[in-house]
Amino acid sequence: MAILLVLGFIDAWAGRRSYVAGDTVSYMDMASGIAGGDPSYAVNGHFSPLYPIILSVFIRPFQSDSFLEFSVVRAINYLIFVVAILLFQAFLSRFLDQYYRQFGSTPDSSPPMSRFQFTIVSYIIFGWSFFGLTMVSRVNPDMCVIGTTFAAAAILLSFKDGRVSRLQFILFGAVLGIGYLFKTIFFPLSFIFLIAAALEPRVWAVKGRLLLSVATFLLIASPLIAALSMKYDHLTYGESGKLSYWTEVLQENPGYVHWQGDPPKSGAPEHPTRKIFQDPDVYEFASPIVSTYPPWFGTTYWNAGAAVRFDLRKQAEAVARNLGKLAKLLWMVVPLVVLLFAYKGRVLGSTFRYFRSLWLVGIANVGIYLVVVIDGRYLAGCLPLLAILSLAAVRVRNSARNVGTALVAIFTVCVALQCGPRLARATAVLVRTHGDIRDERWLVAEEFQKLGVQAGTPVAAIDYQRGYQYWPPALISDWARLARVHVVSEVAQTSDERKQFWQSSPDRQALVLRALRGTGARIVVASGVPAGVSTTGWTQIQNSGYYYQILQ
Repeated sequence: MAILLVLGFIDAWAGRRSYVAGDTVSYMDMASGIAGGDPSYAVNGHFSPLYPIILSVFIRPFQSDSFLEFSVVRAINYLIFVVAILLFQAFLSRFLDQYYRQFGSTPDSSPPMSRFQFTIVSYIIFGWSFFGLTMVSRVNPDMCVIGTTFAAAAILLSFKDGRVSRLQFILFGAVLGIGYLFKTIFFPLSFIFLIAAALEPRVWAVKGRLLLSVATFLLIASPLIAALSMKYDHLTYGESGKLSYWTEVLQENPGYVHWQGDPPKSGAPEHPTRKIFQDPDVYEFASPIVSTYPPWFGTTYWNAGAAVRFDLRKQAEAVARNLGKLAKLLWMVVPLVVLLFAYKGRVLGSTFRYFRSLWLVGIANVGIYLVVVIDGRYLAGCLPLLAILSLAAVRVRNSARNVGTALVAIFTVCVALQCGPRLARATAVLVRTHGDIRDERWLVAEEFQKLGVQAGTPVAAIDYQRGYQYWPPALISDWARLARVHVVSEVAQTSDERKQFWQSSPDRQALVLRALRGTGARIVVASGVPAGVSTTGWTQIQNSGYYYQILQ
């Protein structure tokens, strides 16, 4: 555990040198709005409220200082990581107690690892979850979901032990409700947990008490459901699933932003971002949403009118695509299977029956994402759970020696290969910068401070990258959040270089800048400026890749 705590600290502080994610900045905007006394910021169809509410409590005193706020958020993320470890520890202790009590050694076979070895491997798997599937430094509720998943799983195990008091069922419902407030996926997943609980014989003997869990869950979840339903004029527990299906499965708007109604049959946008110039494309979005980068903060608003429909061919393609992604995430299964085959390991079916409630939760969690989109951080709670359950299902002959040691070694090597390079780079950055881990996007904020640019100033953005090497809204919202300004218009990136701003004639560039000025933007910031193009009239921000020009 001590090693995890050290690695978690390194990742929390140095793993991300700025926010670098659209979700991250949106959660920070929500936290700032809530800290400023506006509860409406907690109601967003795409982003859940509890994580930014927690952040808002701690960042309230630091609203005028980006670096102090940034530091406090990193500290809070680390504390969430520590709490998740404690919840995992509670789950693991209860799981191993039951496992070795029920499936210890017999005259001809035994578990492949001692309890001590199984504990080490379980913590290695848990580390893979935090450092390989997600990041401690990522400012979003993924770690909260991991912790909540294992808290709920621990309660399922307590039911198996006969702890079926009314208070335990109320606690179960409360954990599920809190999970939903952390992330929308926990709404359908909560009902899977409730079904899983009903599979436990001791729960079924007092099945009426499950209504306490349901009532507690709905009591916690209903205020958010009511607020979202009123905001979107229909009954809803969240809009992110529908939007993700439209984007990831139907692939109608892969970039999520600036949907104008194409392709045909994708729907009719009710209030899209306003396209004010073409070739290069310029969009304005100064109102009605006020945030760092409105196209992503209000993605459910700008994409309202999307035609979500079932398409069997595209659904099959999405599942096939997601199975490929899942296989890449689980690459380390191959050497483990080879090792267990060499030791003539076998699967003990009774472990599946005994832990059937946990298996149901883990498989259903993967299944929900499999039909839409697979991403490591989405599965950072269920994949470790399934990995531990899978190891518990294996038996080896009593004559097999050193299999436990070999398993510990393989898990250590595999996880080190996947997570080690990034953590090593983070450590190097931490040492080299003596803890001041800001990257060049901070230079934009520093330059704006020197210029006397006030918080909330409307700005414009021009981004350029060959071949979509990153997701542009993430980096645009990143420097804008650090500088405390609001992006109100942008020259959107396109894969056609002939339609890029920097490939346009000087006269056309002047027309684009005039259009940006007309949106109310006072400064335009350009990133990814190609080498060899003319930057006359632009000011480079120190030695970074960022340039700016005063518009007003």
